[in-house]
Amino acid sequence: MSNLNPGFGVNIPTEASFLDKIKFLQEHIKLILTLATGSLVLSVSLLQNLGKTFQGKEFLHRSWLWLLASILAGVACNYILTVYLNSKKTEYRILVAVISFFLHAFFIAAMIYFLRFALANL
Repeated sequence: MSNLNPGFGVNIPTEASFLDKIKFLQEHIKLILTLATGSLVLSVSLLQNLGKTFQGKEFLHRSWLWLLASILAGVACNYILTVYLNSKKTEYRILVAVISFFLHAFFIAAMIYFLRFALANL
């Protein structure tokens, strides 16, 4: 069965392709959540191994704050995505895109601060 509109040659999204995109986005959000939580646990373990001899403590604390923000944004995005899937209202689509943007921005900021902490302790 083709997705092409006869006469126009334009792809028409089907229900199956819509659900595939939603599932892909949910899996992507779960991946970012897993990375953020793992980074938080890894940095806490690293801090215990370093003891009191580390530098750049403020970078680590900022990294933790950004990781927590990305975890909260990921949970919120997954929740809004589920609501959007059930209602299919356009305003939820925009909200999912905005929260997804913040999820990625928070995670990138956390990784930058974590890298700065790591470089300060080489």
